[in-house]
Amino acid sequence: LGFNPEKTKIIVDTKCMHKLYPIALKVAKKITFSTAKAIFGFENSTNIGQIFFTAIQAAPAFLGTEEYGKQIPTLIPCGIDQDPHFRACRDVAPGLNYPKPATMYCKMFPGLSGADKMSSSDENATIYTTDTPKAVKKKVGRAFTGGKSTVEEQRAEGGNPEICAVYKYNFYMFEKDDEKLEEMARKCRNGEILCGECKMCLTEKINVFLEEHQAKREEAKEIIDSMAFDGFKW
Repeated sequence: LGFNPEKTKIIVDTKCMHKLYPIALKVAKKITFSTAKAIFGFENSTNIGQIFFTAIQAAPAFLGTEEYGKQIPTLIPCGIDQDPHFRACRDVAPGLNYPKPATMYCKMFPGLSGADKMSSSDENATIYTTDTPKAVKKKVGRAFTGGKSTVEEQRAEGGNPEICAVYKYNFYMFEKDDEKLEEMARKCRNGEILCGECKMCLTEKINVFLEEHQAKREEAKEIIDSMAFDGFKW
């Protein structure tokens, strides 16, 4: 969908720390170490960066209230793994005269290795928006499908789209037609289509998407600085 430059401010924590740090300090004073340990399982050996992270994570949720001098409602789209941080900040918000932020949880995007959550640290199981067509082909070619050892077995026994990373990529991003998606799953289960064919099809879809995305990103570089947060002046 993209962003409307007229209504978007991009907050980079390290560049906006002069705005975020005072808020984080307020939040941190309201969260005890015993509470943090109970929520996150911290131990005495946990470094202070991890302990303080929740306060930093919460700060942008209250930034509008601080900037405008009145309570500003906030909606935070995030992965379910971020839920503990914002539950903690919702608990302390009333004591700081901040409105409790609302959250909207997004499903985890799977990795090509079959893991339920893609990890940027595993470059072989992750598609980066900067990847070349060659890199995409190589990564998708190695993707986990749960397919059988031989073509004969695959034809006879079929596959399991529920555990297939290639099918999940189509499900989440690259096949908008539900009927086509169901047909893809049916053919997989019946052995009418092989993993290699699905991988070739997905590779093409990803590369078409990335070609357009990378072109738009280059165009966006001209205006990105104007969208950086430096106070709300809409």
